[in-house]
Amino acid sequence: MKFDPYTTQNLSNPTTNINYINDLDLQTKIAEQQLKYDYDDSSESGSESSCNSSPATFGRELKVYIEPKTTTNPTTTQPKQNPVYGLTSYNAPPNTSAYYTPPAPSPSPTVLSPSTVVRSVLRGQGWSTSEVQSLSVPNMIGGSDFDVQDYGVEVLQAVRVGNVEELKRLRGEGKNVGCCNKFGESTLHLAW
Repeated sequence: MKFDPYTTQNLSNPTTNINYINDLDLQTKIAEQQLKYDYDDSSESGSESSCNSSPATFGRELKVYIEPKTTTNPTTTQPKQNPVYGLTSYNAPPNTSAYYTPPAPSPSPTVLSPSTVVRSVLRGQGWSTSEVQSLSVPNMIGGSDFDVQDYGVEVLQAVRVGNVEELKRLRGEGKNVGCCNKFGESTLHLAW
């Protein structure tokens, strides 16, 4: 009596019921083992009753019965899962509520105004809202330290106020006392 390690059923009987096996390759292996076992049994006994009548054939006639798979209750059996990717096999029952839960619906998108989108994009690039407003409107751009030095605003303010000590200090720092402002006014014009 031989036992197959895949089915643990007696393979000496050619009508072994293997309907619980879902894999077609495994069923083919079992059928090949049955063929080999039955061929070995008939050649050992020396009986010619199962021998094929054609001289060109080299094997024996054997009838292998693989019964069709019976339908099972889909609520009690789980689908086979591929251990690597988690994909359901082709032999699995169809997706029902017992096996398949649909994903939660995505939240409805909020409609954003164009200014909100622009602010979020500029914030993502590292700009603050005040910088964006000042750079987009030239009148709001403050003068830099270099602009103040070029126009000589400190010198002009000291001359307008009449602060002589401030003018001496600025001249000692290397500032040009004869500078002109953006209107063309020089310290000499203001002094007269």
